[in-house]
Amino acid sequence: IGMMAAAKIGQLVGVLGKEEVSRQEDVLKAYGLPVKAQNLVAEEIIEATTSDKKTSDGIVNWVLLNGLGNAVTNNRIPKNYVLDAVNFVIKDVQPLEMDGEA
Repeated sequence: IGMMAAAKIGQLVGVLGKEEVSRQEDVLKAYGLPVKAQNLVAEEIIEATTSDKKTSDGIVNWVLLNGLGNAVTNNRIPKNYVLDAVNFVIKDVQPLEMDGEA
């Protein structure tokens, strides 16, 4: 599920195309891996990223694909991209919006 969220962030920052995100989803499904989550709260997921092992001094070092097979890190991901990615992987729930943003 995290790999799909990272793929969506990659699409939003322009390092992955829509087709590559779709291809990644197909590959994960082919291996029986989940690509969507249910019964999760977006705010809690976003909060949990701050205690992830890839976070340093409160800054998340996102691991993204710059094209399929080429991993890169990026710690300058806008919060609204993270929110969009979380909403992308949460299935059948009302999308969360950030305060003051639509």
